[in-house]
Amino acid sequence: MRRPPLFAIVALLAIAGASAHAGGSAVNKPLLGVAGQADRFEAQTGQDSQVRHIVLGWGQGRTWGSPFAQLFAGPKPVPMIRLGTDQGRGRAEAITPAQIASGRGDGYLVALNAAIAAYGGELYVRVLGEMNDPKNHYAPTRPNGTAKGRSHSPAAYKQAFRRASLILHGGSAVDAKLRRLGMPPVGGELAVNPAPALTVIWNPIAGLEPRSRRPAQKFYPGDAYVDMIGNDIYASRAGIASHAANEALYRAHPKKPYALAEWGVAVDDPEFVKRICRFLRTHNRVRVASYHEARPGSPYDLGLKPRARAEYRRCITPIGAKPSEPESPPAAPPTNAQLKLTATPTGGDAPLDVTFQPHARLAKPVLRWELAFGDGEGEVGNGPPPPSIAHRYARKGAYTAALVVHVAPPFTPIAVRNVTQAKVSVGKGGKELLRLTPAPRAGKAPFSVSFRAAVDTPESVTRWDFVPGDGTNRSGDGKPPRFLGHTYTQPGTYRAALIVYFTPGRRILTYVDIAVR
Repeated sequence: MRRPPLFAIVALLAIAGASAHAGGSAVNKPLLGVAGQADRFEAQTGQDSQVRHIVLGWGQGRTWGSPFAQLFAGPKPVPMIRLGTDQGRGRAEAITPAQIASGRGDGYLVALNAAIAAYGGELYVRVLGEMNDPKNHYAPTRPNGTAKGRSHSPAAYKQAFRRASLILHGGSAVDAKLRRLGMPPVGGELAVNPAPALTVIWNPIAGLEPRSRRPAQKFYPGDAYVDMIGNDIYASRAGIASHAANEALYRAHPKKPYALAEWGVAVDDPEFVKRICRFLRTHNRVRVASYHEARPGSPYDLGLKPRARAEYRRCITPIGAKPSEPESPPAAPPTNAQLKLTATPTGGDAPLDVTFQPHARLAKPVLRWELAFGDGEGEVGNGPPPPSIAHRYARKGAYTAALVVHVAPPFTPIAVRNVTQAKVSVGKGGKELLRLTPAPRAGKAPFSVSFRAAVDTPESVTRWDFVPGDGTNRSGDGKPPRFLGHTYTQPGTYRAALIVYFTPGRRILTYVDIAVR
């Protein structure tokens, strides 16, 4: 059975729903974003943009352009990807919706699935956005109104979207779901990118059907394949905008979170900005609002629009949600009464079936758990861990299984706080895959420790994280250095963890306790 990748961050940044406001009323607080130059936009509006846009052509990150890791590193903290079918912005069509549905694009989608898992943070993907705009390659008609045929029909688009959504989210049931939809299977293992860590957005332009009560409905792939509804809305002339169509799209999907994935003003129209602000404040399913775009020469840049810019700063910037702060390092690691992992049996010949029994009774409710089995595999879930988890070790070795629980976001590898472990020996003479040895283990603050890291794995290590347990972290590519130094400045007991990563979705960790008086 394919295990979900560890440490998939859950997007509780989206707690930007209704929050208490003075006087008892509720003001929605979405994440605010921008396309273009975030520093320029911050200077214009004072907005600290949490969501940053990137546009990917088909194959970009895999067969051309910068690699995914580099592409995702730029638009932090929360990338929003617009995924198209062009061979580069404004260039020829690389693949049709029908070809995506038939599996012709699986190589790219599977690579993107793995890259999202490796990224480990919250991420939005607008799959074939604005599909009802004839300017896009995957639209069913050309700008002159002529049809492109079955390869670009709404039915082909819906199947393409469903396939992309299933593959990007991954998991062990993807092939079965594709077969039920009449599409060929992927035929390979996929990392798991659960919602809302990955949010797949269905994003028409509602204004192209201004009188429809359910805009772009013929393109809607179904609730099971859509995590969020998005709309793009612009003011090209003062007083002219598709507010009614935006409202209709919002109401057409009452169970889905909503985004203004793109919005902007081509004219200096403060009333449009004010109306957008009112929509964001009063519609509590709006989770994201991203301005398009901040760069010199863009018709939507606010640099030459002083009234619209001032209204944005006055009304919209103050309602932007901020990401939750990381957990404060605990005064001491959890005790065995609070957090424990038991393995049965603790040893035997390969292949060895082991049952793990997690125990978590912390002061705060557990929101997320992860169990790394020590061989690269793992399981992850929301809420408290289940009473038992089974795993088979296929090869001999000395394995350290680690249970991590989170009581607050962010749910990332470097947010390891509450962790415990159990040792499992498989076969005789098996090697320990990962060791972290401190020297010395105890001392008086400020206390300098030299950690010796030893990695002996059959798989190549691609990167590492070192989490000393005091709220800081270090990371790098390839194997970790043999020695990692760290100085603890405050008294306390710290649980220092080392995490090493292999292929996307596979990683192991170990920890040691450091006493500082």
